[in-house]
Amino acid sequence: MFARWRIRSGDGTVAVTLPDDFEARLDASTGDGRISLGLPLTVEGTLSHQHVRGTLNGGGETLAIHTGDGAIRLERG
Repeated sequence: MFARWRIRSGDGTVAVTLPDDFEARLDASTGDGRISLGLPLTVEGTLSHQHVRGTLNGGGETLAIHTGDGAIRLERG
């Protein structure tokens, strides 16, 4: 990932499959849903079911995932 990525959904679940060695800063939030992580994440700040910030594999560019109404799932691929 060489630049910031933004994934948005107004109404629906977002599922993202990433390789084990993917490096990024994660900023994920949902208005009405839950966030589940299938990858190791170093958390920054407060962890909640609806907002997560942290780093994957030491960090890198920002991967921003936001949904207004739906779950967010990060999985290994």
